[in-house]
Amino acid sequence: MSKTKAHTAYSHRPLLVETSQIRDGRIMDGLRQAQYLLETTDHAVERIAGQIGFGSPTTFRERFKRLVGASPQAYRRSFHVRRPS
Repeated sequence: MSKTKAHTAYSHRPLLVETSQIRDGRIMDGLRQAQYLLETTDHAVERIAGQIGFGSPTTFRERFKRLVGASPQAYRRSFHVRRPS
């Protein structure tokens, strides 16, 4: 599957890699769940990492950045737009 097709297939929460590059479907499911939690909650990254099955928050951060293209913190900031005072 090309990157364009992968982007189209997952346009709601796109990943930057081809799905064939991810050997374990649970990782993709976990990353989607992490993206949802980052978008909709204020849970700490460490808590989210544990919820989706990563033993180490550091490993989670590295994997997330490599596959999504942004750190978990940067990804979350993109969904929490500050309102003008």
